[in-house]
Amino acid sequence: MRSDRLNVNSNSYENTNVKLLEIVANYANFTDGGGSSGQYATGMTLPAGAVVLYSFVDVTSAFSGDTSCALMIGDGSDADRFNKSSDPSIFAAGNIDGGVPQGVQFCDAATSITLIATANSDWGAVSSSSAMKVYLVYVDPTVSVSI
Repeated sequence: MRSDRLNVNSNSYENTNVKLLEIVANYANFTDGGGSSGQYATGMTLPAGAVVLYSFVDVTSAFSGDTSCALMIGDGSDADRFNKSSDPSIFAAGNIDGGVPQGVQFCDAATSITLIATANSDWGAVSSSSAMKVYLVYVDPTVSVSI
């Protein structure tokens, strides 16, 4: 490995184009569609040219109350574009692996993030105190990096 490309002296990412998008999501942010899922159009956007590498979730207060609850991290048209093929469970508190995106990782235009949480039977049964942070690790092509 070339030593001029390896950050051996620190854990600083200030001079890289690898970024972390943090989305805070509470039960109240989700709109009940009248069925088993709640949807949250986050208002957060990835820049055109971004490449999503990975997702993970920190569930600080479980989305419990029903018998299960799973999360999809998408863009509004592909509901689970940015999470692994098995939608991560947010039914219990803790750090959850969202995995490598199953959908297209490259964003050819600015891309909005939409979260959909699906309970087993009724979104209204999910605990109203539920809370989490969703993280997307991505490459931002708009950042100029000098090596």
